[in-house]
Amino acid sequence: MASTTTYDFQFYALAVSVCFISTLLLRSLKSRRSKSKAALNHPPSPPRLPIIGHIHLLGAVLPKSLQSLASKYGGIMKLAFASQSAIVVSNETFAREMLKNHELSFVSRPKYGTYWRFMKKLCMTELLSAPQINKFVDIRREEMMRLVGVLVDSSSKRAAVDLGEELMIMTNNVICRMAMSTRCSSSADESKEIRRLVKGILDLAPKFSLGELLGPLGKLDLFGYGKKLKELMSQFDDLAERIMREHEERRESNEERERRDMMDILLEISGDGSAEVKITRKDIKSFLMVSFSFSISISIS
Repeated sequence: MASTTTYDFQFYALAVSVCFISTLLLRSLKSRRSKSKAALNHPPSPPRLPIIGHIHLLGAVLPKSLQSLASKYGGIMKLAFASQSAIVVSNETFAREMLKNHELSFVSRPKYGTYWRFMKKLCMTELLSAPQINKFVDIRREEMMRLVGVLVDSSSKRAAVDLGEELMIMTNNVICRMAMSTRCSSSADESKEIRRLVKGILDLAPKFSLGELLGPLGKLDLFGYGKKLKELMSQFDDLAERIMREHEERRESNEERERRDMMDILLEISGDGSAEVKITRKDIKSFLMVSFSFSISISIS
């Protein structure tokens, strides 16, 4: 009986000691965590809702919403958007401190490797060099005259004309004809398809990025933007592949051409085993996507 009582006493003493030590550890961790949070000294932040954060405080005109919040919470504040957070700076003094005096602490730049340096060199010496651009003077003149013709015809008919739309067509035509010797706004279905796909991708890209604010839930593609974006990218890939094969077939048949377009230059470098960097077909398609995106974004702006 005595041995049983001694065993129970030792057990309860050990249990109490474990609880006491655990309590001290938890308090110590909590104290350190609170001190670390206090040391961070976060900027002022509006009351937030669970999951969505401060998204409900943003209206249709984002700058006005941020201006309204800044007038209440100051020139530097912290906003949460679902699983992401951002520091919003609207004060000139704070902005100068962050972007000029302490630029290295706040600004991140992408690291450019051998491929990007090679593409930059290729653009400056081949694709966008002055001699190459001068070879397409007649194309720019033709497209400008086409625009003038549309304006004169509309004027003679006393009809309204969407100048923004016509300027967009002219810009797209110049870039597309320089890139692969085809119009992006002519009656050809293939040319129109390029512009449709690229514009669709540009429209979906920001919507798809919004899904990243949902954190792990973004992988579920709740709004279907990811699926639509993959479909458009796949269609663009097939179309670009078809255009590349057409250029390759013309090269193989030794068809005489007035000049080489950007696609011809890229394909030649891709097949050059002695090139500084090996350009793949995927790289060429990416370059075309950027070129068309640039032309459309200029036209829209």
